[in-house]
Amino acid sequence: AQTGATEMKGLYIGNDIECYTKACDLSLQVNFTILDKAPRKMVVYLDEDEFHSTWLGNKSIYRTRMAIADDGELIVLAPGVRRFGEDDAVDVLIRKYGYHGTPKTMEAMEANPDLKDSLGAV
Repeated sequence: AQTGATEMKGLYIGNDIECYTKACDLSLQVNFTILDKAPRKMVVYLDEDEFHSTWLGNKSIYRTRMAIADDGELIVLAPGVRRFGEDDAVDVLIRKYGYHGTPKTMEAMEANPDLKDSLGAV
């Protein structure tokens, strides 16, 4: 019966491919649910006691992006998210400059020393 408690399923020690492969095989068995087809819509709930920033909330995207169907919909319910960055200084910079793609971010870094000096925000 599942209790919700942390439970060790395996311990693999070594630096050879066989050790790595065995660990991967077990991880696939206990950490993944294989679906017959990609879902069109996924809903992710981020526990408000654990997720307080979009920085951590991005886990909802990178943990589902390979499973969701092309042109699918991801709905993120995040009642505890109150800020962008975990670090106060990073939060200020993200609020100031926003989220943008790589080219715009690189331009902003060149033009703004405060952003260039805080690479954790980009």
